Amino acid sequence: MSFKPSGKARPRALNGRNSSRPPHSRHARICIMQDPTLSEVENSIATAVENYLLAKPNDRISEDEDLRPVCSRLARWLHAELKNNDEWGPYRSVDDLLPCTADRLSKTGLALQGLLIWMDDRTRDWVEPLLAKIHLSGDPAAPLELEVRLGDAKQGLGRTPYGTPLDYPLVPVDRWLFAFVAPHPKV
Repeated sequence: MSFKPSGKARPRALNGRNSSRPPHSRHARICIMQDPTLSEVENSIATAVENYLLAKPNDRISEDEDLRPVCSRLARWLHAELKNNDEWGPYRSVDDLLPCTADRLSKTGLALQGLLIWMDDRTRDWVEPLLAKIHLSGDPAAPLELEVRLGDAKQGLGRTPYGTPLDYPLVPVDRWLFAFVAPHPKV
């Protein structure tokens, strides 16, 4: 499965600087897509969630075209959040988010359970359980409240290869490895 980023993103060098140094591979040019500011990503998540909540529900979540933008933008946001986390590591990347359940909590709220697909530094794909709660605030300065929990702390990170049959979300996660919120709390 491949992930095609939406929107215009600028490639940047692997070392985080604009560098003319060639990549390690002689066969392909390797780039990491530079993320826009988080407020832009958060705005795009809010728009996607609003469109999803306004659309007619689809009984087959895997075929729900209105949910795909929510998942891809949420995956982009998680990539930005995780790359700054010491436990995640600098050479891991988020590929996509596969929804398992999407519950419309209200006209402005969505709860999403699924699997985050990510790649490690050896180009192996893994999946981690994910729970996201999204509430649209209606405030243009902070368009959404977002809480995301990721990874089963009992199992650990990188234990389930992509493509493995899973019982998730039927098996609940008691302790999560990562928890993120937006807007970020002011310190």
